[in-house]
Amino acid sequence: AASGSLAPPATILQAALKLQRWARARLRRQRFLAVINRARQRRKYLDDRRTIARRLATNEYEVREMHMRLQRPAGIQLLERWRDARETAAAQKVQSLWRSVREKRDLVRKIGEQEREAAARRLQGFIRRSRKRGIPNLLQQAAKANPCMQPADADIILKHEEAVLKNRREYHPGLHPGQTKEDLERRAQALYQEFLDNSHRMHYDVWRVVLQR
Repeated sequence: AASGSLAPPATILQAALKLQRWARARLRRQRFLAVINRARQRRKYLDDRRTIARRLATNEYEVREMHMRLQRPAGIQLLERWRDARETAAAQKVQSLWRSVREKRDLVRKIGEQEREAAARRLQGFIRRSRKRGIPNLLQQAAKANPCMQPADADIILKHEEAVLKNRREYHPGLHPGQTKEDLERRAQALYQEFLDNSHRMHYDVWRVVLQR
């Protein structure tokens, strides 16, 4: 029974071969990544050396130029003029770079404005074509179906008045124990002010519900 539970030799050999292939592939990948990292480090090292070499060559050239000008008659004046010319050239270079950046930014803004204008023209054309085809405007339909957009009707006002008077007749001080008349007036004023503050939001919510239909 114990010998029957063991895997056959062919299966064990295949598993060993798969493990060996996986290990070799992993080692090859690690060696490849190591070569890539060494190449990157070498390139960075060479770039840094070139940058330092250019900087040193520039400094040596400036030192030689300064030494040559100081050896001439009125060398200090020549040196000052040379410095001024270098500063002017550097300032012009910075200004040209800034102008190019600003021009690119203006170009991006102009492209954005042109895209917005094109989108607005497409939307206007769609609306005009819809009107010509007789397609109803959903916003206008929602505004017509919105009860908040309709003027107050006399029947609605009378019904509301009857409801208010009915509540007034059914009121009894025992419904609000521990509260004086002034407390009730302040609470009513606060509720009315809250109704006024939220009326615009309520109208907007009703309009959205009608529009979604």
